[in-house]
Amino acid sequence: DWVLCMDSDEILDNDVVTAIQALKAGEEPDPTCAWRLPRYWFVLGKQVRTIYPISSPDYPVRLFNRQQARFNDRPVDDQVVGHASSVRLPGFVRHDTFYSLHEVFNKLNSYTTRLVKYQQIKP
Repeated sequence: DWVLCMDSDEILDNDVVTAIQALKAGEEPDPTCAWRLPRYWFVLGKQVRTIYPISSPDYPVRLFNRQQARFNDRPVDDQVVGHASSVRLPGFVRHDTFYSLHEVFNKLNSYTTRLVKYQQIKP
């Protein structure tokens, strides 16, 4: 029932992989606990400290028990909710979010369109 959720443009470092393997090899973790990973953002191949409105690193939940937690219903900026506590795993995630300016504008347009539709449905 454990889920490791990653975006297609995110890469785990070896310390995260080792930590997850250790969790798997040990006793069953508390299902109400979730694990956060520091995520460093890269734009056009360069690490950035912020990509508004997100600071880098941020610490999203990436490992959780699906019997206890789930994603919220937002179409953008979704988050894992329902866990009782969270712990930071060692290591980090590299997030190569944009490879070109074309991607920047396409993603911005996509997010704003989805958010406007969502807000009209759920005031």
